Amino acid sequence: MSRLGHTVKSILQRAVDGDQGPAGLVYGAIDRHGSVLALEAAGVSALGSSMETDALFPLFSMNKPLIATCVLHLVDQGGIGLDDPVESVLPEINAIHVLHEDLTLKPPKIKITLRMLLTHTSGFAYTIFNQKLNSLGRPHEFDARWDRWTQPLVHEPGTSWEYSIGLDWASRVVERVSGLPLWDYAAEHIFHPLGIHDLAFRIQEHTKDKLVGLHQRAPDGTIRLRGHLPGPLYSLENLGKGTLGAFGTVPDYLKFLVPFLNEGVGANGHRILSTEMTRESLRDQLIDLGLHLPDTMRAANSEFTNDVLLGDGSRRTWCLIGMLDRDASPTGRRAGSVWWAGLGNLYWTLDSESGVATVLMNQTLPFWDERVVRAWRELEAAVYTELANESAKI
Repeated sequence: MSRLGHTVKSILQRAVDGDQGPAGLVYGAIDRHGSVLALEAAGVSALGSSMETDALFPLFSMNKPLIATCVLHLVDQGGIGLDDPVESVLPEINAIHVLHEDLTLKPPKIKITLRMLLTHTSGFAYTIFNQKLNSLGRPHEFDARWDRWTQPLVHEPGTSWEYSIGLDWASRVVERVSGLPLWDYAAEHIFHPLGIHDLAFRIQEHTKDKLVGLHQRAPDGTIRLRGHLPGPLYSLENLGKGTLGAFGTVPDYLKFLVPFLNEGVGANGHRILSTEMTRESLRDQLIDLGLHLPDTMRAANSEFTNDVLLGDGSRRTWCLIGMLDRDASPTGRRAGSVWWAGLGNLYWTLDSESGVATVLMNQTLPFWDERVVRAWRELEAAVYTELANESAKI
């Protein structure tokens, strides 16, 4: 085990052994050449089962970069344009209206484009982050009765940033234009070319026994094992029926991130995106709209998420695959790095300038768990300290 590996293992073990620490964690870091800098695990995947580095996790919103990459590949092939109104392939989107403050619904004045769906500027939202949607009394995203295809907009398209279900609609664009189910498109054009086998939009026979358990932190800080969410996005019984739940491992997600360090080329030399499209994917998409992120994403459902403290929203923005930091981070990530997360407290980072990507996977609700976030930041700081030490030797 390398020096960094020992440090990472120590941080993970300290986190899970700490007072009311998370049940289990897996963390990995990779460079642009595909060399794994660290890959360690600690804790348990469920009661009585040790966490392994190849454990399979429901990815929640870590599926968004996967969907976005399929979309960008489709655009690269000339199938559709980023600024094309999606009504041309999704006529049903014209039935979606804007929910106003008085809870009346009115048709939007602006057409929704593919770029809007990828950048969370389409006007869609999540009930777990939006009180106005909650006030309708409809089922939330993790209720088996929820229908994402009828959920209204909360803003006029292109006028505000709001974390949303836009990528769900974008995935339908991929399917309509290509004629393939999303998981088949991803497997053929993204996963298989990169040598990825355990990352998929459904549970596969060879990975089902590696699936970790989902845990819930109570208000008093204690953690218990709970069942996987019953909603249509992630329920195991709905997989393979057009739903969007994705599952993966830390090693395979790291492989997926490498092309974004190499202008579209994977560590094995296979290109999945053009140089131009990869650069566009990492570009600030809000600056031309005069939009910025909130300092805090307020929780509207405490079972699923805490308030997400983003800091100075004017110094963060959104690209086509995730959140883009305009400044260097205190942990060592360079300005222009990209990151985001999944609801079960999963986090990824992408630093093109340093040539490093990292992934931390956990399965605890609610999101933005302070103990997991603290460990994530400590792990990232360890990676960049090691990079600085190695650089000093040259």
